[in-house]
Parts: sequence; C-alpha cells; structure tokens
Amino acid sequence: MIEYFKFEPEEADVQELYDFLKEVDGYFQPPISTKIDLKSYAEKMANHATNFVARDNGQTIGFSSTYIHKAPELSFGTFVCVKKEYQKDGLIGTELMLSGNREAKAKGSRGVWCMIRKSDVALWKFYKRLGYSIVKEVPVEGSDVIELHIEKIF
Repeated sequence: MIEYFKFEPEEADVQELYDFLKEVDGYFQPPISTKIDLKSYAEKMANHATNFVARDNGQTIGFSSTYIHKAPELSFGTFVCVKKEYQKDGLIGTELMLSGNREAKAKGSRGVWCMIRKSDVALWKFYKRLGYSIVKEVPVEGSDVIELHIEKIF
C-alpha cells in the first residue's frame, strides 16, 4: 500500500532524500550529480523546502520538494521523481505535485513555477495535465539545451 508523508523544512530525513537521489540520478539527462553534489542538494531540500514522500511498504518510491514563498512570489517546485517501476499511470507523481501545490496555496503563495527540459515531451505533458503553462524558453548557457520556465497560478 502506498502512503504519503509531508515533511516541513528541517523535518525530512536527509539520508532518505540522499539515498533516493543517488538511486534516481540516472533518470535525469544529464544526471543531477553532474550539476550539484547530491548530498548538498538533499540537505538543502530537507532544510529549506516542504517535502512530500511516497512509500510502498516503507520503501521510498517517490518524492517532491517545493520551496514555499508567499504572494506576490511564486513557490518553486525544485524536484519531483517517482521510481520507474511505479510511473505506469502517473498517479504517484500527480499526488506528489498536487500536494506541493496545495501546500503552497494554503501558505499564501500565488502559484508554483518549475524548470523542465523542452526536449522532455512526456514531462511537459504531465505538467500541462496539472494546469501548468509555458512562460518562456530559456537557453542553457554553453549548450544547445532549451529549458522551459513553466508555472501554475492559483
């Protein structure tokens, strides 16, 4: 049975987040570890973001992390990932993202924004289904990669 847990800043288990990041690092192109130290990233999210964790029989299978800001600022959805074997219907990722959105709205944010790769069509479809829209395209310096600045206003 899949269970969901919410952790306010400074409540999340850094080691759990770090272990999950190491496990899913290869899902991302390029891997997250090529841009940032995974342990530092786990510590930053655990200490400064609101985190939602999905577990199946005690095993972490997904999590999302949102830095909550009050209006007029938008909150920032910094991370969401679900293990591949649990991605088949999109329900876990949807619940994790919607949990972050609901929390941001409840705490007075006017919306949530994220950055995704333009080339990741499946991920864009996921966010679009959740009500996000493209604000602008952002070229990644020193590469031919384009990122999409997307947001959802409440």
